[in-house]
Amino acid sequence: MGRFDRDEKGNAIVEPDANGNFFDKDGKPTNERGYLVDKDGNIINNYNGQKMFDKSVLDAKGEVPAPFNVEKHNFNPH
Repeated sequence: MGRFDRDEKGNAIVEPDANGNFFDKDGKPTNERGYLVDKDGNIINNYNGQKMFDKSVLDAKGEVPAPFNVEKHNFNPH
């Protein structure tokens, strides 16, 4: 996940810029769900920039597949 403000439930508040693109507070590109993405739309690791999920496995809203989406706020791949 990119760095975002959170709502009262802990969900990232992700809003598009004037061009419809998504960026976190550090200016890094994200998808509409707030996951950091590379130039091809693949989800990348926020520590080292390596691909974690291929864009083809994301759902229509840009969410990662189960079981990873269930614990996304506490998920630590390390």
